Amino acid sequence: MKQKKLIDVVQRLNKKEILRYASNLGCELDGNKPVKDLRRAYSEYVLANPKEILERLPNRDLDIISLAINAKSPDEVRTLDLHQTLIMEQYGLADAEDPRGDIVIVDIPKDLCDALSPHIQWAFDDPANQMRMTVEVAIDGLANVLGIVNQETITDLLKTIDESDDEEKVKKYFNQARQYSLLLDSMEWAEDKSAARDEDLLFVSRFGWEDLAKMKQYIDTRSKNIKDIPDFDVDGIMWASANRLPVLPNERGKEFFRYLTEELGFDTGRAYLILFNLWYFKTRRGEYDETDDPLEIYFLRSALGEMPHEPSDQQAEEAMERMTDYVNHLPLWSVAGHTADEYPSEAFVRRLSTEKPVGPMMRKLRKQARALTDILNGKIPTDMSKDMLAALFPRLNSDAETPAQPYLSPAKVGRNDPCPCGSGRKYKHCCGKA
Repeated sequence: MKQKKLIDVVQRLNKKEILRYASNLGCELDGNKPVKDLRRAYSEYVLANPKEILERLPNRDLDIISLAINAKSPDEVRTLDLHQTLIMEQYGLADAEDPRGDIVIVDIPKDLCDALSPHIQWAFDDPANQMRMTVEVAIDGLANVLGIVNQETITDLLKTIDESDDEEKVKKYFNQARQYSLLLDSMEWAEDKSAARDEDLLFVSRFGWEDLAKMKQYIDTRSKNIKDIPDFDVDGIMWASANRLPVLPNERGKEFFRYLTEELGFDTGRAYLILFNLWYFKTRRGEYDETDDPLEIYFLRSALGEMPHEPSDQQAEEAMERMTDYVNHLPLWSVAGHTADEYPSEAFVRRLSTEKPVGPMMRKLRKQARALTDILNGKIPTDMSKDMLAALFPRLNSDAETPAQPYLSPAKVGRNDPCPCGSGRKYKHCCGKA
């Protein structure tokens, strides 16, 4: 691990962040002081109060600290989830790097690691801390399934976990977790938080949209006539929490995971990432991945396209069918935690299979990926790479092949309009990026 000190990592926090994060950790700083002094005071407080830090971090962060203490190499400290920031990283207590696309290396400053090390087992074993983390996991899982969850739903689940109908006892657990939890602080939201009563506060998925008001409107509009919420077992909700592995409860999930690992040969980490990404893209973006490509393209490129041995056309079709079945049995925010199997209006439509065979598309993507990797790694001579790129990616070479034309003033293209280059993507995600 790098020999960074906490003060080195804290440098990226601005004054507003320092004051807020310090307050959440129980340290009140003088906002009139220069930011340089505030960063130093913040670092000194964290290093001097390791237990206070550990009793506020979620289980996932504690797991990574434990790994860092015992790690023989940086690669041993990792997380599969690439779609959210660790609480430690958010608070300037760690850095995270993504050197290989599917492994995030978390770099915890050595002086902080040394300060936390003697108390890490206490953090796992302390009964109050265990209860706090249980509440966190329950709320996080519920919010990931429903998008936005209110306290009544949370209380009902906590009663099930506690195997008790004691309302006051459950509220005590809940309020204690709220008081100490940095995870819940990063999730909690109400339209006017300063004036909100406890029962008005909502918790949103940490995988939610940046614009929470739009997210709430989206959920309310799509599920306005759905009065009931499915019955999820406690274990399913726990697995839906990002504190563990964020794979949502799904009756088809186990079978699809088994298919990915046993029949297609993916390791467990990659299989979980595929399952998670399919849920994440379907929930947040409907039918598209983060680059506005259809989910079929994501699955062909990032799953079938990365298999060591090229699957046959028949295997590719079967894989697409299984992927579609998995997606259609995901609990969706848009229908209050129900699935597309129950609400066909939300069903996943396999456009590729109706337009053209999957096999040729898969082979084209694999060929492009291999060639691009070889070019970037310098395995193909420069004079050959231009011709190869032109053949594989004709759009990149379209200017060279098109005779000169008189200049015409282009029509204005909207950010969400199809890109005029013909890629099929939205303008903002293609040529509009420039």
